[in-house]
Amino acid sequence: LTIPGGLYAVFKLKGKYGDLLPQLSLILEQWLPTSGFKMLSTPAYVHYHQNQFLDNDEKFSLDFCLPVSLFF
Repeated sequence: LTIPGGLYAVFKLKGKYGDLLPQLSLILEQWLPTSGFKMLSTPAYVHYHQNQFLDNDEKFSLDFCLPVSLFF
């Protein structure tokens, strides 16, 4: 996979199984509209440090990388 160059907003997220979608919703519904940025159509991606599906206690730690540009 080749990740397109450009500006990304990076969010360090932690939690347990079931916590990820609510955190992503907060980013897209609360942070993004007030940030001065707009989301691009290129894919967002995640870099896992700890994966809830591979960890016995179902915890995750990741960087969520959202492609953005300044909103004019």
